[in-house]
Amino acid sequence: MPAKTKQTLFTDSQNPYEIYYCHFNIGNCGTELFESLNLPLCVDVKSPEKASSLYENMIQTMEAQALTSFVQSKQYLLNLLSCYLESCPDDSISFQESLQDSPINQAIAYAEEHLDQSISVKKMAEVAGYHPSHFAKLFQEKLNISPVQFLIHKKAEYAIEQLTTTTRPISEIAEALGFSSQFYFCNFFKKQTGMAPTAYRQIYFRNGNK
Repeated sequence: MPAKTKQTLFTDSQNPYEIYYCHFNIGNCGTELFESLNLPLCVDVKSPEKASSLYENMIQTMEAQALTSFVQSKQYLLNLLSCYLESCPDDSISFQESLQDSPINQAIAYAEEHLDQSISVKKMAEVAGYHPSHFAKLFQEKLNISPVQFLIHKKAEYAIEQLTTTTRPISEIAEALGFSSQFYFCNFFKKQTGMAPTAYRQIYFRNGNK
């Protein structure tokens, strides 16, 4: 998962699970791996036992603080990364083209700045200077997500951020995202997360998050 990627996690007493984190930097000539390649954020590992073993060995080696710990733990990390890459679906990895100052990026910036409005793919295409159908195709190719899905994701992301970092009323968040009523916003949010906004906020803070 690339640095600064936002994520929200909850536990379920009926379905408990464990999460293991490993923060690392990897790249070449100052360019991060995840900035150079389009990679899926989540994959079903082909060999969970192998991945688990590599992770545990990496942690144990680092904690040993032996003379060779750094080299050995780095090797385990590279093997773990290889395990991830080998588990990526076919055609899910590609080189990432820079979107900075591109027409697509201009459309993205416009959408992010106007989440309080009803933004259409046609309007985004107009900002980018493309025909809507051509714009949608290019957008999908470069970001692996359709413009419509992108807009839905951005609205849901903003809603989650507001629910978990502020005490703003649900009605205000709905208005900030351009929904005509709190009712429509709640339906939208539940469809995206499986929970009503109020329940989502309550569970988040009940789990000890501040």
